[in-house]
Amino acid sequence: MSNESPEFQYDAPPGAEAFFAQLSNDLNRFGANRRLLIERYYHNAPCWSLRFKHPKGGAGSIDVWQESEDSVKIFAHWWLDDIDKFARFTRAEETPEFKIDSIDLAEILNAQLLVILSWETHELTRADIDYEPLWKPYKETLLKYLDRYPNPKI
Repeated sequence: MSNESPEFQYDAPPGAEAFFAQLSNDLNRFGANRRLLIERYYHNAPCWSLRFKHPKGGAGSIDVWQESEDSVKIFAHWWLDDIDKFARFTRAEETPEFKIDSIDLAEILNAQLLVILSWETHELTRADIDYEPLWKPYKETLLKYLDRYPNPKI
């Protein structure tokens, strides 16, 4: 399972490290203050994700994506997996594109965290993907996967 490689998530795409160096202090501070797990460049994407256990089940993330040389978009996600039924239930929203020199990143991240935490399970939609071939061989690993995510400090 490629996602288990410890190096996999840290392979930064070209230019991403220099871009995120401008944001890293704010992202690291917010992650530490809210007890969020930071994953950088997951699947070699120009993105930093702040992940956590959702208090209503499953996991949430706030993903900060590089959109251009000077802008980001922020995505709020919540997913709840039923491993036995090979089903994922999700909700996601995105912000408009922001120029990084004209935003209060911590304020936006905090707002997105509160949005994710406000969602209810009945607002989740079942993903239209057959997860059985992807999950079945790794069921035991997947059952423990959420254990690595912290409970957020609200």
